[in-house]
Amino acid sequence: MFRGARRRGALLVPPLLLALGACGSGPAPAPAPGATTAPAVPRGEWTTVATLSGVGGTAQDTAPFSVHGGQVRFVYSVKWYDSEPPVLWTMYRKGEPANPANAVAHNSCSPCDREKTDDLGQVPAGDYYLQMTALHIWVGWVEELR
Repeated sequence: MFRGARRRGALLVPPLLLALGACGSGPAPAPAPGATTAPAVPRGEWTTVATLSGVGGTAQDTAPFSVHGGQVRFVYSVKWYDSEPPVLWTMYRKGEPANPANAVAHNSCSPCDREKTDDLGQVPAGDYYLQMTALHIWVGWVEELR
């Protein structure tokens, strides 16, 4: 028998196990009724919420996309960019007309000869679209930090 062990039913339990059993480390409490749990995504990972593209030529509105609220960036590149004119993009809330007064974010680049990343900062949760003006074929990704 272990020194200091106590008899519990038919088992002999060493004092250390008795002390560990009394720590109160029971199961985690259940979520409140109606609460939802988010999927386990490590904090600090950029996640693509929309992949967008266009053929260039004139200003083009993208399909709407949703962000969950938080840090957002727009990563894009333009094929065969030759320095003129600049590439312009503006982000609007879905349903609002493309008007500079309604812009949530905007930027331009010239020259745009490589992939570019523009930090949009904190963007409220909601549905948005981009208006992209580029002379040539372009592709872009809207990403949020989760």
